[in-house]
Amino acid sequence: MLNMRVNLYRFALLMGALFPSDVYGQSLGGHIAISAPTSGDSASALQDAIVSLCNADGGTLELGVGVFHLKSSLVVTCPIDIVGQGWREAPRSDKKQGTWISIEQEKEPAIVFSHGSKGASIEKIAFVQPNQIAPLPNDRTWHPISMPPVIMLKNVEGLTFLRDLYMNGVDKGIESWNGGRTSIDGLFGQFFSSGIILDDEMDMSRINDVHSWPYFSDNPLVMDYQQHHLDTIVLGRVDGAFIDNIFAYAAKSGIRFEKTRSNGIATGIQIGKLECDSVQHCIRVEANGTTMMVGEMRQFGQEGISSGRPLADADAISITGQASILASQIEARMIDHTFLDISNPQQCSNVRIGNAFIDFTKSQSRNRIIVRNEQCGTHGETNEVLFGTRPALVDKY
Repeated sequence: MLNMRVNLYRFALLMGALFPSDVYGQSLGGHIAISAPTSGDSASALQDAIVSLCNADGGTLELGVGVFHLKSSLVVTCPIDIVGQGWREAPRSDKKQGTWISIEQEKEPAIVFSHGSKGASIEKIAFVQPNQIAPLPNDRTWHPISMPPVIMLKNVEGLTFLRDLYMNGVDKGIESWNGGRTSIDGLFGQFFSSGIILDDEMDMSRINDVHSWPYFSDNPLVMDYQQHHLDTIVLGRVDGAFIDNIFAYAAKSGIRFEKTRSNGIATGIQIGKLECDSVQHCIRVEANGTTMMVGEMRQFGQEGISSGRPLADADAISITGQASILASQIEARMIDHTFLDISNPQQCSNVRIGNAFIDFTKSQSRNRIIVRNEQCGTHGETNEVLFGTRPALVDKY
């Protein structure tokens, strides 16, 4: 029986070689392999393969080497595995090695995991949005084309695995609404508005090994846009997520905690290692009631990527909402006038930091303070900020 299946598989490969087509697939025991097209839209063939696997109660959709062009969205409604052949970062425009998906429409996410897809996975695939164009030599301003997220999880209400994905210059990366237990392990790319957004995640999601980098362009206009608009990771209603090994580059914030459309907040967040480079706020809290623990965090708040001066208002942690933060070690260099900025006059926060290294030597401000701690509450209270050891402070005056 096994030999018969192998022979059928070889026959299918032979037929594909003898009768070439833009897209062909061969199914074998819950496995469909799709070769990259020479031209044209791959969306229909890929969606048909997804439906076929769902009708067979799941399986693996294997994408071959090359570029798959998508002019419409793919929707996954069952637990299947979508697997590519890997990718090479920062490829030449005429040679994209590995498996690539080219997103050639601006209205829908490239791939949507919806209700019923609990247990699905996607891995070893690179994405590009060809409508995103780097600035020309004479351009004085730049902004990306606004596009939906590359991957959207909507009402999955369970586990989805996203592994070893690369996004070479995209507006928004991964977004999850009521995903459940979203597990992201290995996301690399350049993002213009957001890398990851989680909201209504109520069951211990995980984000590990995120690397934001100017793979697409390090043009100063692109860097300036990102430093005014990019929130690398955004958390709305998220319960008890584990976040580790994060590198945020050229952004407004490394991790932003926002009040959601349903007034939800992020609580019980555990951040292991977080590094921010050329980022205005490594952590920014805008929601009231946020709670988190931070292991090791490093902030480098440079304007641009080689100016040698801080971004205006660059700090390690900014709180405009209300938060309870327990942090072990924080290093902050190239910051502006304050290390910790708390500015909510209605509600008080409490922040406890074990060890802090603070470097003001590049600051342009003459009024530098470690903590901006204004009055909060209705009875003259102040925010509670405690350091386990005296902060190590380096200053130029």
